[in-house]
Amino acid sequence: MLGYADNEIKNDFSEWKRLIHPDDKEAALLKTEQFLNHKTNKYKSEFRMQHKKGHYIHILSRTIAVENERGKIRRLVGTYVEITDRKRDKSI
Repeated sequence: MLGYADNEIKNDFSEWKRLIHPDDKEAALLKTEQFLNHKTNKYKSEFRMQHKKGHYIHILSRTIAVENERGKIRRLVGTYVEITDRKRDKSI
């Protein structure tokens, strides 16, 4: 979706933050913090991410947390859907 091969991009939170459009970063990080601190039980956010070629695409991100018996997050399960065309059609 972003044009990178698996070995070209790190599986790391700092890489995710780097690729988010500067104008969308604060809101995306706030929603992420609220979700990870159990202030919301689902994560849903729309933001732009930078494609390998330099342009930005619109992303709809949804995530749920899988917790252990003590309520600690074991892993995150989610999806990214490109919604660039939908966003463009809305602006016409």
